Amino acid sequence: MLLEAGELVYDTDRDVVSAGGDVQIYYQGYTLLARRVTLDRKANRLSADGGVQLTEPDGNVVTAESMDLSDDFRNGFVASLRVDTIQRTRFAAESATREDGETVTFQKGVYTACSSCLTDPSKKPIWTIKAKRIIHKKSEQTVYYEEPRLEFLGVPIAWAPKLSMPDPSVRRKSGFLAPYTIYSEQIGLGVAVPYFWALAPNYDLTTTVTGLTEQGALVDATWRHRLVTGAYDIRLSGIFQADPKAFRGTDGDRDFRGSAASKGEFWLNPRWKWGWDLTWTTDPTYVKDYKREGSGLDEAISTLYLTGLGERNYFDLRGYAFRVYQQNMVLVDRRLIPPAPFTAPGLQQQQKQPIVHPVLDYAGVWDNPVLGGELAWNTNFTSLTREE
Repeated sequence: MLLEAGELVYDTDRDVVSAGGDVQIYYQGYTLLARRVTLDRKANRLSADGGVQLTEPDGNVVTAESMDLSDDFRNGFVASLRVDTIQRTRFAAESATREDGETVTFQKGVYTACSSCLTDPSKKPIWTIKAKRIIHKKSEQTVYYEEPRLEFLGVPIAWAPKLSMPDPSVRRKSGFLAPYTIYSEQIGLGVAVPYFWALAPNYDLTTTVTGLTEQGALVDATWRHRLVTGAYDIRLSGIFQADPKAFRGTDGDRDFRGSAASKGEFWLNPRWKWGWDLTWTTDPTYVKDYKREGSGLDEAISTLYLTGLGERNYFDLRGYAFRVYQQNMVLVDRRLIPPAPFTAPGLQQQQKQPIVHPVLDYAGVWDNPVLGGELAWNTNFTSLTREE
């Protein structure tokens, strides 16, 4: 142990060592800063007072007015503390105890994620979880909450009798993700509850059920898989509408509505790769009506490609298909009203989208000089079909 202090006092009768005046202690990866520290050598206890700051070997910083610790810093009691972790999260409590060097119990605790915890501790977080007790078990990498409530900008918005979640050191673990809401007049109010399945280190599944007050249950599923040569994902979404007539006069007036999408890319070798980005929907307005991924766009571009890049040439072969996210003709007062100025009456927008099969780009530079100069070429071939 390395100790620096303004003064040291040895009480040989009680076997107590006291240090005062900007005390700094360095021991097995721990750093303790305080105005005064007292070590009871008989009880193997160390107490620190006055602006105490304990930096743990993993980088977490505990700040408190006073601490009562074992002499190896593994166990102890801390009053009025704050813990800022290297994962940019924060624990705070009226008091806390640590047992066996791995279980920390916070009394009247607060937990939040905050990007400025280490750089600006005074900045207030946007959301917090407050609980009667917070128990952090490092060996299980889990945080348990008793009587927690979720607050947003200081306003309570959710309560529960008990709650558990992975601790900040966990990157992937099965469990519920943060819920969110969607709303429109046709579908009503919906609360989405995603669940993440960490099935293996290289693949996982996220399922989401959204209960809608007007249309029933909307179900989403996303599968992600990473392989040696690349990765891909598959996204499915659908609903059997309880009230299809809410979309009367549009393509959304049907029982089942949904979408399917997939994206992937794989390397054949260091110079060649192939991949895809494909999207399909039952109707043009499903994505926008139900606030699915891509709802801010007016179309989805599907493509299948093969690309090669050499030192002196480039090859790209692609096919395209386009899915319009706009309503086709709308029936208003027995008249077909085009949804956009560029669509003339009688033409469907989706029918006007081409299928590109394919577009080929090939460019290169000849290896050897030609007539004292350089010979290069840039070629393109495009083939497409459209109904209208």
